[in-house]
Amino acid sequence: MSLVGNATDGTLHGLVELDGKADEERLARAVRLLVDTEPVLGCRFVTTGGPPRFERRRDLDAVMVCPVEPLPPDDGALGARLARATDPTTDPLVSVTLLRGERDVVWLRLSHLVGDGAGARDCLYRLATLTRALREDPDHRPAPNPTGRPGLAQVTRAQGIWGRLRMLRRGARDLRSRWYPRAWWRLTTTPGVTGVAAGGRAYVWHHLGAGQVGAMRAYSRERRATLNDLLVAAYLRGLARVIRPAPQVPMRLRFTVDLRRYLPGGQASAVCNLSAFGFLNAGPGPDRTFEEVVDRVSAEMRGLKADCLGLGESALFGPLAAAVPHAWMERALRAQEGLPPAPELLTPTITNFGAFRPDELAVDGLRARSAFLLPPVMFPPGFAIAASGCAEGITLSAGFCESALARRRVERLFGRMAADLPGGAE
Repeated sequence: MSLVGNATDGTLHGLVELDGKADEERLARAVRLLVDTEPVLGCRFVTTGGPPRFERRRDLDAVMVCPVEPLPPDDGALGARLARATDPTTDPLVSVTLLRGERDVVWLRLSHLVGDGAGARDCLYRLATLTRALREDPDHRPAPNPTGRPGLAQVTRAQGIWGRLRMLRRGARDLRSRWYPRAWWRLTTTPGVTGVAAGGRAYVWHHLGAGQVGAMRAYSRERRATLNDLLVAAYLRGLARVIRPAPQVPMRLRFTVDLRRYLPGGQASAVCNLSAFGFLNAGPGPDRTFEEVVDRVSAEMRGLKADCLGLGESALFGPLAAAVPHAWMERALRAQEGLPPAPELLTPTITNFGAFRPDELAVDGLRARSAFLLPPVMFPPGFAIAASGCAEGITLSAGFCESALARRRVERLFGRMAADLPGGAE
């Protein structure tokens, strides 16, 4: 994550709307205890004086606070507030702000250096648990998590020798899916506006209500598909109508895979990054119906899930990343700055963060009315969207730079996706 700073701001956000106003002092105390239960959250990312590493901060009592700010008046203003830049070498790796309006909104910000979407969700659960414990016992002090930092090795070692060979095969198949045929599509952005220097960081999100999600569930059962298959199909069709690719260009997609699927209980022992990429090639044909794309996506995803989904890149590039010094990789990437990125690297991306369990988000005794996660801001020319669920709703979201991509194009994309999905309307 530290090597892709010119592609993304590397910050995840979680927003939980409460059914009332929380005790800000109790929440601030919970924030301080959170970095004791998960020690890496109380660190600073250090890149000088040796290999990059996490070092425990000595000013936690001063920086781990929970400020109370007015809730911005609309989604646009809130998105702009969320998108402000942070620096993991100086700013806290996790922070919590209480946005106060008619009801309070808990805003958690997590550096992708220490956790992925599932990690951000775990942080919110632990924060809520701490507030409830402090309500019962103001002197509550949880024990630190002693398990250490779980890495990718806990997944790969469990595969055995034959499993690792299948991982290599998966990696080769992923490369073929990404590279052949040699024609790619992408969401175009303003020429010359690229990387971290792009201005106008912003967020757009679109909520799908319980009625529509219910219709999606019924449809997915009918087609033997998953909700994720439906979201991917709607994204592909929405992109096709925005990009308008030539008929022979394959509809490729990069998507994230939570590798906790390979762990007992699907749960990591600590907040961490345990995600990888999968690659979907839905073939050419932007004029296909929604049903046709759903069936193609569903068939492709079933095949991928049966064949080391998400483990291909780690098999091919994991040993290389471990063997090459970080400074060398950093210099190699800096040498590429200013050059046009390879077209296969600009494939549109989707992240499915999964669903919250609302009962575990109750903060300070207040019920969670809604919750969703937001992905990092992508710098142009890259583009990605995310989906997260809570109760019976789903939220689609994207972080981008308005200097390179007009807000209305992202809003139009989400509108077309919602209209395509069962229960939607133009």
